[in-house]
Amino acid sequence: MESISSLAKLEQLYGIFTSKGNRLNNPESDAACNVESATQQNFYDTGPAAFAGTCFNSDGVKCNVDKLKNNPFNTVENIKRPVLELEKSLNDKCSWCCSKSIALKELYTEYTCPSTTTQPPSTCEGLPTSTCGFDACIKATGKDVAEATITLKDSVQEASKKIIKELEKPDNTDVTNTIHYSLPCTSYDETGTNDKCHYNVKLSDVLSIGPKPSGGGPKFVTDLALNSEKPSDYVFWRFKSGSKDWATWDPKNDAELSFKASSTTVNVEAWTACGQIASIEIVIKLYLHRSLTCDKFTDMWTPLVTKVYGEDTYCNVPDSDFSLFNLNYDYDVVIPPVVGQELERLKGTYKHVKCDIRVRESTAAEYSVNPAILVGETNENKINKNFAVELVHDPHTAPKSVFRVECTFSRDSYNNGNNGNNGNNGNNGNNGNNGNNGNNGNNGNNGNNGNNGNNGNNGNNGNNGNNGNNGNNGNNGNNGYGPVTPDSENYITCFHSFTITDCDKPRIEPGVEEEDVCAYDCADKEKPGAYEACGGTIVSSKGDKTFVKKPAQETCCDDCDPDLNCVAFGSTEVKRCEVPSAYPYYSRLSAAEQTVFASGKTTAMALLAASAMVAVVALVVVKRRTSRPQETDDAYYPLLE
Repeated sequence: MESISSLAKLEQLYGIFTSKGNRLNNPESDAACNVESATQQNFYDTGPAAFAGTCFNSDGVKCNVDKLKNNPFNTVENIKRPVLELEKSLNDKCSWCCSKSIALKELYTEYTCPSTTTQPPSTCEGLPTSTCGFDACIKATGKDVAEATITLKDSVQEASKKIIKELEKPDNTDVTNTIHYSLPCTSYDETGTNDKCHYNVKLSDVLSIGPKPSGGGPKFVTDLALNSEKPSDYVFWRFKSGSKDWATWDPKNDAELSFKASSTTVNVEAWTACGQIASIEIVIKLYLHRSLTCDKFTDMWTPLVTKVYGEDTYCNVPDSDFSLFNLNYDYDVVIPPVVGQELERLKGTYKHVKCDIRVRESTAAEYSVNPAILVGETNENKINKNFAVELVHDPHTAPKSVFRVECTFSRDSYNNGNNGNNGNNGNNGNNGNNGNNGNNGNNGNNGNNGNNGNNGNNGNNGNNGNNGNNGNNGNNGNNGYGPVTPDSENYITCFHSFTITDCDKPRIEPGVEEEDVCAYDCADKEKPGAYEACGGTIVSSKGDKTFVKKPAQETCCDDCDPDLNCVAFGSTEVKRCEVPSAYPYYSRLSAAEQTVFASGKTTAMALLAASAMVAVVALVVVKRRTSRPQETDDAYYPLLE
């Protein structure tokens, strides 16, 4: 377009050169019969047409500039046309041609002698050299009209870099033409309507249109006023997303696009009426979060007591009314290490964990007892604690007790910051995929698939909480997933049930009167008696309630002589009331157990060894908290059942 002024000057010179004042002819000649021709073809004309006047003047510029407002995408055919084909078609339409010519001629009558009575006809004759012509064309492409640039916004690139860092991908991973975006979901929703698992964004929110500063839009490539209009009025857009057809795009008024697949290629092109001026191909990569899982939940809980041979049941601490367990929690167990596809999944930000516990008789319904908090809501990602679980004694010691631990783990999805929309795909995942987070009722075991009644747990791959216990058939589902929460991608509830029983047998040691046994002296007292838990985390139940306590004052029953001492049990933080050496049986048992725990090992076999090292003694009932006035013989029956 820079040649318009030069062509206008050439056209002016042609007019001067061919003007009448610049023509010479002899005076005897007849009238002139010059042959003149003038045609013009403007942009988007189908061909040249006769024209009188000046081609390359301000009116001609205005006429052709107005034709540059023709939107090449005003037909579906053009919108879908391949780039090269469309480019050639538009280039051919952008031809502004002017053709002028003149051949100087005059009328000529041939006279001969002798003259005849009939005058010869006159002809228009001229010299071959007495001609002049002017032919000029402006053939424009899109880049002769305007200039545009298309880039990803800086804020989008910075947000992508953070995702790359979170995924531990190489620093040189492309962010110039790739948008990296995280979804608060664990699976793609390519055919559904779950906005939480889609990336909904306007292209205008992620693309910067230049070359004007700060995304100000295209600019003209000439200094022509072009009717004082904006360059953007002469630039037209189309885009293509994935396998969909090309469609028009308005960067000032565009709609959100929904990206659902792991990777989608998007093409955006800028065109004028004369051809393409800019294009960009970007890839939108969506990253899922790693699935929360209960697969390793049971590994967090370690019994510190022996296991009943042939049963999934655990013993009490020898001669105590409680069993002992350890919780060793690590958040990485809930989110396992990445493998395979998981390498490009986000971990999210750990939020908190909360664990409840409920204790009941094995024959009681699963939810007949209310839970108590074992681990209050905390953001600690590692927890190591021991806790004692008392056998149910309401009022007699139950043959078997079942306690169920249930923990809810939560995290926050990775926040994409400024990378696109932050409302629909934000940090909540309420509409996330539920399937990956656990089993439902149909996928687990039911009451007929396991042991029931006194045999404890019914099935090892339990169903969710609502499908748990079937009446008196024991615990249905030894471990599994809890009910799906509203934010199931970022929350998961896992549970596991343990059955505990009294493994001590009544013993008789001649010469020891029951009145001499400290346990008898402390029966039915508020403070714990011999070998009952007195410190640390103690879980018990009464009626339909579960209690978790950590005594502030670690004291024992004071009816024994000498007084009982509240001492740590082995290397754990759980404490129990120990009988001084004045009671030979208990002192030998205590010495044996302390020998085992002095090694720093609290394994089940170690505890078993401790109980085997002591001799039998008088028939005692240390796990019962019944009333003392009850008949002595009656007190033994519950333990002999």
